Amino acid sequence: MFLSVVLPMTFVVLSWGLASSIEVLSLRTLTPVEFTFFSSLLGMFGAMLISAFNGRNKKATAVCKHFYARTFLLSMLGFAGYFLLKYTAYALSPVPQANVIHYSFTIFIVLFASPLLGQRIGPAKLTGVVIGFAGVAVVMSDAGSFGGFRAAHLPGYFFALGAGISFALFSVLMEKWQLDRLRSLVFLHGFSAAVLGIFLIATGGIQFPDSSAEILGAAYNGIVANALGMYFWLYAQSKCRDVSILTGVLYFIPFISLFFLRLLLAFPVPAATYTGLAFIVSGMLVHTVRSRMKKNR
Repeated sequence: MFLSVVLPMTFVVLSWGLASSIEVLSLRTLTPVEFTFFSSLLGMFGAMLISAFNGRNKKATAVCKHFYARTFLLSMLGFAGYFLLKYTAYALSPVPQANVIHYSFTIFIVLFASPLLGQRIGPAKLTGVVIGFAGVAVVMSDAGSFGGFRAAHLPGYFFALGAGISFALFSVLMEKWQLDRLRSLVFLHGFSAAVLGIFLIATGGIQFPDSSAEILGAAYNGIVANALGMYFWLYAQSKCRDVSILTGVLYFIPFISLFFLRLLLAFPVPAATYTGLAFIVSGMLVHTVRSRMKKNR
């Protein structure tokens, strides 16, 4: 349990927690499409290195029935689409709030796991989902009340919710289809880089980063957060019987993200953001604790 779940999830929490600050720095000069393209491209090479290190480099190019079609769909959901939605949310709304809202994918995973994985949504899970969405609504407000929404920020917040939905579908379908982690990570990054690269060429060409900071930002996001982080996240998922329980651990990430955004970039974090995040975490704890109590009987 410690080696198969705790250690991988610790790496995921820390690497994804720092990613938002690095993304914001890189997005000051690169567009969301450009940054996602370079991150995906470098992530593909990172995934190839991970595969080679694990002695699976030859199998990384092997295919099975429906592999390409499923991997392409997953790439659009969990990489190209997810990051474009998230980065657009960063551009249209305050970063700390958008960052927390996009972690609503932990709520959507619980919902999608029912029809797609056959996991039952009992009263405890349903209560947790309701509390979680109430927390999202509080974060979206500027005064910490349901009447404090600012119309100018709402488009960005909805993009953040879209990112949450996209990544939730990716996570649940990845678990449902049981694609090989090492093999699929190469193609997940590759398809994303290919589609975005074609789009950039068709709309004026690929502009390469001008500074080492941009390159390092794309390298961190692509290799550390995406390739290594995604590998360990999917690995931990495969070792956990109830994927909705594992998602509760992910709520450490927005706390760490807010800490780094405040410490490194001096972003103001409204009290409503902390309040809403507390609601979200409490909602996830309701069904997590309840599920563990049932297993211990």
